[in-house]
Amino acid sequence: MDLGHAREVILGWLMLEPAVSVLGGDEPFAEGQDPADFSLLLSVAPEPAVEVRAEADPASSGLVAIRSSSASGPPGRDLGQVAPSISAGRAGLLEARADGSAIVIEHPCYLDGFTRQSFLSALMEVVKARRQVDRILAAMVGNARPAPAARLSPETLSGLPAVTPPVVAPAWYATHVVPQGGIQAWAAPDPSQQPTATLQAGVELQVAEWLGAWARVAGQNGWSGWVDARMLVQR
Repeated sequence: MDLGHAREVILGWLMLEPAVSVLGGDEPFAEGQDPADFSLLLSVAPEPAVEVRAEADPASSGLVAIRSSSASGPPGRDLGQVAPSISAGRAGLLEARADGSAIVIEHPCYLDGFTRQSFLSALMEVVKARRQVDRILAAMVGNARPAPAARLSPETLSGLPAVTPPVVAPAWYATHVVPQGGIQAWAAPDPSQQPTATLQAGVELQVAEWLGAWARVAGQNGWSGWVDARMLVQR
């Protein structure tokens, strides 16, 4: 299968998927347009729908890339720390990367062995990751929103002492949950030590650091510890 044929095959598959709508890119090719140069804009339900692009990769003649870009995150926040938590722990080739003030999620589909199942599986992985990114960014924006400022006259302001702005801690957001059966936690990534805690199934955690098969996690209450990263379930 070549890229020129891939578009028609994908459109045929999507006709059987009621949750996916084609918003653009399905019109007939213009005269002289390369059939291998296409970009399909898709909307995946349920609400809020996620917009995704399935397009020929200009860097490879045997690759269809499925991409979705998030809305802008809060000003001044380093999204480079968020992107690795989206890719980590996911099977397949999904990648998330910071691109300016947004996060781009991408999954390649190679035409060698290209099937309806492999395409739809990659599409749903991108949609799932995009929804996770949207939840994280919404939490970050909510925590960054300042309270309404009191109205003070110039005379009042001139009499106020100078103050040092408080240090604002990074927003906590859940990236993983504890699996069924629970897991043990350590004070350091050293299995020769005794575990310091047992985390119950379903507890939400944020991965703050990766070290080989270990992950340093934090709870919403401020607790942190090291766990076996392979046991965590991606949220």
